[in-house]
Amino acid sequence: MYLLIFKTLFFIGLLSSALNADITSNLEAHYTFNNTLDDASGNGHTLSIAGGGSAAYELGQIGNAYTLNGADNELFNSSMGLSGTTGTVSFWVKLTDSTTQSLVIMGNAANNVTMDSFISSATTMNAAGVNASGISILDDSWHNIVFTFNGTTNLYIDNVFVDTDTSAATLNSYLQVGGYNNTNGLVVDGAIDNLRIYSRVLTAGDRTELFNESTTSANAPMSPMAYLVLILTILSIGLYKNRQVIKT
Repeated sequence: MYLLIFKTLFFIGLLSSALNADITSNLEAHYTFNNTLDDASGNGHTLSIAGGGSAAYELGQIGNAYTLNGADNELFNSSMGLSGTTGTVSFWVKLTDSTTQSLVIMGNAANNVTMDSFISSATTMNAAGVNASGISILDDSWHNIVFTFNGTTNLYIDNVFVDTDTSAATLNSYLQVGGYNNTNGLVVDGAIDNLRIYSRVLTAGDRTELFNESTTSANAPMSPMAYLVLILTILSIGLYKNRQVIKT
């Protein structure tokens, strides 16, 4: 009996290790915006307000989010960047305004903008060569935006692949959030939450893990790993009961 339980638990442990997503490795910057502009990755890339406005926060997808006023409270860090052409940028946004707005930029005009994500109309997003049309995220709801870079640029919205471009992005220094070139240009009128920057391409499992984040964990869907552990646990209990019946 004990051997059966041990083998089942050992098998579950192996599957857990194999299937568990990794959203911490190669994390170069992480902005939770939970009433702070600090970098939660521990790498010290704290954001500053560029336009002279004031920091503001609201309920976000996970904890609180940073509220952009559409005028003068965009954010920047002049040293945050990635060397090479491989990385991932993930963030949540909540938007309603259909005017052109700058979401997240790595690099500036002087350094050749190479990762610039814009909402340029009600149904179009542009970034690093990607020109995705037909999208619909201006609905005052939270949406997860993920860009991956590895010689090509891929765009995912709410964990669904949207578009790709074969242009290689050079993710040089200078991070801008919610505005363009620190001149109160194209400032977002909305909110941004949980901005993460990685120096590697996230896997499908990693992206799913990020997408499943939620302020209210009870409302978050069970991950495939959780379903698997539940099923295997039920099976192990069933095997144990059958073994007891056979013995009697």
